[in-house]
Amino acid sequence: MKKQVLSAVILALLMASVANPVATALSDVPAEAVFYQTPERGAVSLLVEGVDDFEPTEVGFLSGFGTVTTVAGRVAVLHTQSANLPSVAQLPFVSRIERSWPLTIYLDQSVPDVGANIVWDQVRDSYGRNVTGKGVIVGFVDTGIDVSHPDFTFPNGSTKILYVWDQTIGGRPPANYGYGYECTSEDIQAGSCPETDTFGHGTHVAGIAASSGRATGNYTGVAPDASIIFVKSGHEICDGGSWTFDSSQILDGISYIIKKATQLGRRAVINLSLGGNIGGHDGSDPWEVGLDEFVKAGTAIVVAAGNQAQDNSHIRGQLVKGANVTFDVSVRESTTDLAIDMWYSSQDEIVATLTTPSGRTYTIPTLAGDKSANYGNVISFARTGELGNELYFEANSAAPLPTQGWSVTLSARQISSNGVWDAWVDTASCIFPGAVFLPGNGYQIDQSITIGIPGTAHYVVTVGAYITKTSWSGINGQSFGSSDLRPGGIAPFSSLGPTRDGRIKPDVVAPGMLIASARSNGTAERTSDPDPFHRILAGTSMAAPHVAGVVALMFQYAPNLQARALPTIFRQTARLDLNTGLMATGSPVWGFGKIDARTATGLFRLTLVPNGIPDGIKVQVQIDNTNELNATSDSWLDIYFAKGTTHTIAFETLVKGDNEASYRLANVNFIATSATDQAVNYTAGELMRPLTFDYTGYLIPDYEVVLAPNPIVLILPSIVLLVLGMVAIALGFELYAVNKRKRKEPGENDLPRLQPISS
Repeated sequence: MKKQVLSAVILALLMASVANPVATALSDVPAEAVFYQTPERGAVSLLVEGVDDFEPTEVGFLSGFGTVTTVAGRVAVLHTQSANLPSVAQLPFVSRIERSWPLTIYLDQSVPDVGANIVWDQVRDSYGRNVTGKGVIVGFVDTGIDVSHPDFTFPNGSTKILYVWDQTIGGRPPANYGYGYECTSEDIQAGSCPETDTFGHGTHVAGIAASSGRATGNYTGVAPDASIIFVKSGHEICDGGSWTFDSSQILDGISYIIKKATQLGRRAVINLSLGGNIGGHDGSDPWEVGLDEFVKAGTAIVVAAGNQAQDNSHIRGQLVKGANVTFDVSVRESTTDLAIDMWYSSQDEIVATLTTPSGRTYTIPTLAGDKSANYGNVISFARTGELGNELYFEANSAAPLPTQGWSVTLSARQISSNGVWDAWVDTASCIFPGAVFLPGNGYQIDQSITIGIPGTAHYVVTVGAYITKTSWSGINGQSFGSSDLRPGGIAPFSSLGPTRDGRIKPDVVAPGMLIASARSNGTAERTSDPDPFHRILAGTSMAAPHVAGVVALMFQYAPNLQARALPTIFRQTARLDLNTGLMATGSPVWGFGKIDARTATGLFRLTLVPNGIPDGIKVQVQIDNTNELNATSDSWLDIYFAKGTTHTIAFETLVKGDNEASYRLANVNFIATSATDQAVNYTAGELMRPLTFDYTGYLIPDYEVVLAPNPIVLILPSIVLLVLGMVAIALGFELYAVNKRKRKEPGENDLPRLQPISS
């Protein structure tokens, strides 16, 4: 949630401008509730956004109010006292201050599916070494890491973990941060580091990206020779059933990893398998701005897209002047905080009214500038901005909130745009999702625009999840899985784009369903674990570290690669298949396709898609006049070549089908090269728009029917006839490609509802 204070459960976010709240009793909240306190006492962590990038003198002014631990462009993390907030807000170079807000985590076959094992074997760096992530750092900010796990050791027995900063315990803080406990690799090697992971999420995520596989010889990570810097952040909630983070501490953690990597002279990629649902979903949130600054300065950041596609957490509607709409929210048992965030065009004026289960109402109008109001433990907030206006309500309590009777009415006073509005819901709860929008008139429950924050930042790589596995064997041999899952398909929970400002997100998708990785010794062993050292989890939390591992491979292969270029590179090199279909401009479901470590490093790909013949009929394909492959029309055949090489592709010219049908190829040979642009997309005698082939290509050899038992009619450019039997169009070859250049719900809640499928 964004603007809240809970007792010892979740840290809060301050309204953008500080005001003295009016405390009133609210019958909708249990009597033992801890009410929102006026922000005049206690230590707080702030995200301070400047008018421009902070100058050293401005950082010095901020330091006069407390400790500045992180500066990223125009965003800084300030640890101070509540009494200082009005003074900080009034500084002329400060445009906005926010309390750091809580975020949740997003929770074999996957590594080969992204092609990492091929890269290890076939791709070399400039020193002639196998590309395995050697010399690159993968950083994590997560729930902790099991530093004793064998998967986090190199073959010589030394630890892969260079540093751990545990922000949750005191005793030995790193320089310039003032809190937490820092361990070096020497401490870890000596067994004296007190780091633990009692939740298990961080250990699992780290294993996906960088496991050496030494525990059992299985479940090697994407970048097995990469090193690790780990920041443990946040704290458990719900008696250990869930975990939450503080956004300011996450920024501190990222800053720490970057400083250590810089001191060591190494490239780093940072994985964030976490996020939240409150904000503009347009890249304008302060800590998204901070992440973009880190990326522009040279550090790659990979973010999980989120698991909200099926959570009924987003609605969209459209208003005209004078109209209104009311939507209802159902709250789950155990939910102690309910946040509803509404966004619409900055050209419009809309008033929002919250109705609580007791019938009491609270109204916030659109106001010029940042304003806030606080009614006991109900917080309201309004803000205007270039990318939209925000209206925000939050109700919080130390005991569970009422489950029914919550609604919001939006009234349009002035509409100068198209009148479209969006709303998201987020909660603090031990049940996921903690609240949902109910169906109603005047709006739609919308799975789109559910990418979590910070996944809508501009320069981070945002990762959705697809399915590579549908079942597995537990430690006692029992099989587990789900018959509802389709290998290769999108994971049903994977959050969808685009962003609210219309950008395609996610950038790519990666394996995220039923992923086996390291199990922390701080978590209990289960019968569903594949072995004593590993565990199965699902979520975009698991998809993101696959991509972080690929980035580590890329940084070894091309050490000078710009971090801000990664989203574009992944969009250009992603793999398409029968599940994604051909798509030139991306998709809010798949992004630009499935991550491919091969084309992201030293190989280029040609995908063959036979067309015009019935399913199952094989077409012989000859590579360089020697190697023969079989392609069928009901599958796509990916062929990989080393960059800088040229190859000849020849297709079988006459293919025999069933019932004595024959299919003839109009064009026979094709030259595949990663250095030469190809324009071979003629169709039915008409030249189509040329497309460039460099990194990847999609080659569609189309066959025409020359003999068939039933009447055949061809569809030609100017002739359309009745079709009585099989239809084929003689297109020759078509080449599809884009310009390519060389170069949260945690723990068990991450899993779908699974039952043993056999004993």
